[in-house]
Amino acid sequence: MEVIHTFLNLAAPPFTFFTLLLFLPPFQFFKFFLSVLGTLFTEDVAGKVVLITGASSGIGESLAYEYAKRGASLVLAARREKSLQEVAERARDLGATDVVVVRADVSKVEDCRRIVDQAINHFGRLDHLVNNAGITAVAMLEEIEDITDFRAIMDINFWGYVYMTKFALPYLRNSNGRIIVLSSSASWLSTPRMSIYNASKAAISQFYETLRVEIGQDVGITLVTPGFIESELTQGKIMNKEGKHIVDQDMRDVQVNVIPIMNVESCAKAIVRGATRGERYVTEPTWFKVTYFWKAFCPEVLETMYRLFYISDDPREAIGKKVLDYTGVKSVLYPETVQFSTAHASIMVMDLVNTFLNNSLPGFSIHAFLAFFPVYLCYKALYYICRSVFSQDLAGKVVLITGASSGIGEHLAYEYGRRGAYLVIGARRENALREVAENAYWLGSPRAIPIRTDVSNVDDCKRLIEEAVNQFGRLDHLVLNSGVTSVSLFEDIPDVTNITPAMDINFWGMVYTTYFAAPYLRMTKGRIVVIGSSVSWLNEPRLGFYGVKYLFFVFVRVFNLRSASKAAVLSFFETLRAEFGSDIGITIVSPGLIESEMTKGKFLNQDGNIVVDQEMRDVVMSATPMESVARMAKAAVDSACRGDRNLTFPFWYEALFLIKICFREATDLFQRWFFITEPGVSAREAISKKIIDLPLLKDILWPDSIRSPKIKTN
Repeated sequence: MEVIHTFLNLAAPPFTFFTLLLFLPPFQFFKFFLSVLGTLFTEDVAGKVVLITGASSGIGESLAYEYAKRGASLVLAARREKSLQEVAERARDLGATDVVVVRADVSKVEDCRRIVDQAINHFGRLDHLVNNAGITAVAMLEEIEDITDFRAIMDINFWGYVYMTKFALPYLRNSNGRIIVLSSSASWLSTPRMSIYNASKAAISQFYETLRVEIGQDVGITLVTPGFIESELTQGKIMNKEGKHIVDQDMRDVQVNVIPIMNVESCAKAIVRGATRGERYVTEPTWFKVTYFWKAFCPEVLETMYRLFYISDDPREAIGKKVLDYTGVKSVLYPETVQFSTAHASIMVMDLVNTFLNNSLPGFSIHAFLAFFPVYLCYKALYYICRSVFSQDLAGKVVLITGASSGIGEHLAYEYGRRGAYLVIGARRENALREVAENAYWLGSPRAIPIRTDVSNVDDCKRLIEEAVNQFGRLDHLVLNSGVTSVSLFEDIPDVTNITPAMDINFWGMVYTTYFAAPYLRMTKGRIVVIGSSVSWLNEPRLGFYGVKYLFFVFVRVFNLRSASKAAVLSFFETLRAEFGSDIGITIVSPGLIESEMTKGKFLNQDGNIVVDQEMRDVVMSATPMESVARMAKAAVDSACRGDRNLTFPFWYEALFLIKICFREATDLFQRWFFITEPGVSAREAISKKIIDLPLLKDILWPDSIRSPKIKTN
């Protein structure tokens, strides 16, 4: 196994480079040709049925008007019925053939079922589902008074979309319809004070990227990532640190900063135009695409800019806020609809500003990148060498590890133990934890304390941190490893609420533990080590709810929810980097396939039960080489001691990231062909399963440790 991974680590980078050099130009030309065809043969939505959530204001309201102008029949849903009725009346005047209003809260699964049922009962069909409902929270993680109040962000922004899609998908299949997903550029931008919001949008994006592979061409998906658009959100309507919904325009100025706000009507028109053309992605204003480019290649640059313009002891004293207040630039950048003051910009001025940026910023960014990137790479190389020379000594440090009863967490405990660290290890299986603690002690840990913990329970997370600090008086490393994998095609899940543990453990478990640990980590200039997953960027089917934990070939069937949860984790901690600065280091580890109970076949199935299913494991993982858990643990601890920001292990997985970004459509087609079977055909007939069943292939690619279905019990 080590020889295979060494070969791939050496061969994958040059192979990827030559693949991009050879195939990227013709592939981009082909995409351009398809986009031209899309502009010539747009969908006529006249008479079609469009369901829009969050339609009482902002983007949802303007989308209703834009569809109405094109003659569509509308189903409008939101919590404010009076506002909905006003929107419905204007939509009728603009040309909507019929409008149905449904008062509902999308965070409630039964309300989502009722919305879809009323649409079908009234119209008998559904053509477009527009998932738009959302709320924003603005608060530093450490300032939040009760972290559980912020679950509402994920309940509405993520689960509301999932529930609506679950109930609408059968009808959309019948009509070869389309899902329009209002995500956000926040899914890749790490704006401080918006960690939970950013995470919810990243989860949305990853969930629908995975769903594309699962449903194929039967239902189109248009993923919309707007920047700042005039709406109630940019008027200052936020959830504050106390969990209350308020209007705070000063805090709005801090968060929007010196970024132009786009006219909502122009945005809605672009979204509907993109959807009717069958576009996979719509970003408005288009210049926001540049920020993705910089985030991907120079994340430290954006992080530094955020800390410069957004962070200060008093948010209203932030540099970005002062620039707005003292220069009068707000009158150019913000339209009148989002301001209560007399200083505002006209829609014409706003359109001119965004048009100028759309035309000039991409070219400017390319030239700046070409000039700056070589210097940036040299700086990173030198900095890496310095970190390697002055690596942290862990002897006597206090390390807390969650999910430490088996797999990666267990071997991280052993690796920290060998280096003389004091350990506090948490998991649900107490007997297994005690065995790990005893082994870590004999390997060199001065003391290892096992604490039975369920990280999905906020009180357990608080108790875990308090006991660690009470025992040792400090905390130096927090290692977040707990996770569960759900494996099922989205449409096969009978009750989607069965899969909520994937988000509760994989995301909220990490959020809760970090929330309680952050004050103690600040005191020691400590570090958070986040065990994510390569699933956060590889959209494997059946892994939509999981997110970052497995590999390119493992994403097809299982991880719809897990990929979403791990993408949320990645976004959350990327945002915390900007909030914490140099006070708390963060190392994000993205492992590929590692020997563990998960790679033995331990999954959360479609009924919400933990099972060991090695045949489904074979379907999902196929002929992917598996890495040793001991080697992975050593690499993770080495990386944390060096102070690395990110670690991908094995290294060759990074090549998959480049291929995924550059050939999204091609990789989606491959994954569907490789992992998905025709309706009515068992998943065990997938090509991925047939390949791994070839003689001797498992013996070559997989270690003996994962052959047995036996897992630890309590």
